Amino acid sequence: MQNECVESHRLDNHRFSLSIRLRALLVVYFASHSYMKSLELDEIVGHCAARSQWRINLIEDVGSEPTRRVIIWGGTGQAKVVRPILEAGGFRVIRVFDNCSNIVSPFVDVPMGGNWDAFVRWRAANPGDFSFAVCIGGTRGRDRVGIFSQLISQGLSPITAIHRSAWVAASATIGQGCQILAMAAVSEHTRLGEACIVNTNATVDHDGLLGDGVHIMPGATVAGEVTIEEFGSVGSNATVLPRTRIGKGAIVGAGAVVTRDVPDYQIVVGCPARVLMKKVRSALENSPGDRF
Repeated sequence: MQNECVESHRLDNHRFSLSIRLRALLVVYFASHSYMKSLELDEIVGHCAARSQWRINLIEDVGSEPTRRVIIWGGTGQAKVVRPILEAGGFRVIRVFDNCSNIVSPFVDVPMGGNWDAFVRWRAANPGDFSFAVCIGGTRGRDRVGIFSQLISQGLSPITAIHRSAWVAASATIGQGCQILAMAAVSEHTRLGEACIVNTNATVDHDGLLGDGVHIMPGATVAGEVTIEEFGSVGSNATVLPRTRIGKGAIVGAGAVVTRDVPDYQIVVGCPARVLMKKVRSALENSPGDRF
């Protein structure tokens, strides 16, 4: 009889434990489900002209059909990863432009529009409302900012593209035309300038400051309180330690570990990062129209 009571007690405890676990799983499921729903309604893609914060309601921002037409500048890999973000936000890519004459459209269903002169002619024949995304990756931050400004001068609206799996803190400030790709993270009180890229699985920690045209490449880690001046870039899987400064136009090589400040226009590699060479500054400071 005593053994039966003990066994019954164990069975009751087991059922109670299963009940607690089931409730916990249900809480996690419904919390995750609600979170994913909120992501669907959160800003994935938004026009950012005359707005200071990135978090804009998707439905409000998509607007009428004419404002949903978008052109992409840059016909290589960056265009391929940005297009799905645009389409998730209800935009329709209608042309790809690039100054490189040997580049073909990366999409079979979107025609190539040609170089800058061809774009100007196309724009004259199509004066309506259009948006744009500049998909120039790599270390060409100056080119990205240059074409960004030129397209705005042509009356097009910049798009900030944020992948639905990326995390951007509510206290972060995201500039016009930035691209934050899948599984990337931009932490608290971080500020991004215009036309920055935080690439796939890259992280920018708290209180960071990124100037215009900065590129944090896939898998790179930028620790807290780091400043990266305009046109700087951090290579894939590189690490920048806290409270350091990456100078204007500087390049941190892939896999490097930056432990101290990097001067303007320097290229650093290794662990710890050492100066490999100085970039040719004069080549970087030609007129914007010569490059993009």
